[in-house]
Amino acid sequence: MSFAADSVNPMGQSYARILCCMCSIEIMQNPANMCVACLRSSVDITEGINRQLTIHSCRGCGRFLCPPWQSVALESKELLAACLRKIPGLNKVKLVDAVWIWTEPHSMRLKIKLTIQKEVINGAVLQQAAVIDFTVRNQQCKNCEASYAQGVWHAVVQVRQRVSHKRTFFFLEQMLLKHSAHSDCINIVTFKDGMDFYFKERQPAVRFIDFLSGHVPTKSKYARKLVSADHSANIGDFKHNYIVEIVPVCKDDLVILPAPLARNLSDISPLTLIKTIGAGVHVVDFLTGERQEISVEKYWRHEFIPVMTSRQLIPFVVLSVEPLLQAQRVSAKQRASRKVSVKCVCDFVSFFPTYLSTNTHKQQPKLTRKTHTHSHSTPLLFFFFCHSDSHGRMRRRP
Repeated sequence: MSFAADSVNPMGQSYARILCCMCSIEIMQNPANMCVACLRSSVDITEGINRQLTIHSCRGCGRFLCPPWQSVALESKELLAACLRKIPGLNKVKLVDAVWIWTEPHSMRLKIKLTIQKEVINGAVLQQAAVIDFTVRNQQCKNCEASYAQGVWHAVVQVRQRVSHKRTFFFLEQMLLKHSAHSDCINIVTFKDGMDFYFKERQPAVRFIDFLSGHVPTKSKYARKLVSADHSANIGDFKHNYIVEIVPVCKDDLVILPAPLARNLSDISPLTLIKTIGAGVHVVDFLTGERQEISVEKYWRHEFIPVMTSRQLIPFVVLSVEPLLQAQRVSAKQRASRKVSVKCVCDFVSFFPTYLSTNTHKQQPKLTRKTHTHSHSTPLLFFFFCHSDSHGRMRRRP
């Protein structure tokens, strides 16, 4: 507790020194004519402010009742504002500062240190700090209550990708968490080849499908089932079912394009590599460096599956990189390819190592001088699709 700066003369001149009216200690003149210790013992400006409060949190979704239910992080500005609104009597004083006091996340306690000011005897302004302790209580929100009830949902989105490894599906999961696109879901059920998202209304389900189609190539089917109907009012209650299928190809998969599709893509080589998966499928010819994008309509018109997946990639160490000069077609989206000499990682412990020379679509790595001159430097790794011949030796797939 201390006096505010208003007790100092604005002209820079100090007040006359007087004796405290309670303990007779010599002090600077102030409106209360009392020292700080006596003023603290006689006046408590935090009186009327409850220091033990409760805030409710949903254990299922982790949201706090602000109200309404909001997804806020611990010790965030949003949660601090919600806690300050719950403190009674705070409007009778002037709030100067409010900061969090760190507590263990599992302690179910939130502590806030407040710095407040209030005018007391004869216009004297006091400043004092107070610690408010919030106890976090568990309370189920309405959305979590609805998720445990039977028949509450009115729309379900079934997302499926039928591949051995779901790299595209994992990428989609990260995008859902980043943009909180699943915030309107009342329940999520996981299956072997996908997930089911349940919604209370149909409109959030439609927005969720639009989000999926904007990030990965998909196709959807719609069906509905009549649950109940009021023929006199011409009103029916339906269960809406959406099936969203993600393309069964992932990044770094080796594919063979159908001949009509290859001709449509500037006559690109049918043997291509999946570069990225976005709103469309981006493929690259790893021999010439040509790149093309396959739209969603083109893919489902000429559907294809991968010949080899990224799980069959074998790491190789790059020994040398040379630019490859070749003629480029005007109609093709082509980038410069490079010729590399590589060696299989497993051959470093073999007495008969295998060296390969091949072309790559990847950009030239930034090699330092140590990489060229010292053999103990960190090697550069490339990955290739390979198979073994009848003698068990490693061969690069053409």
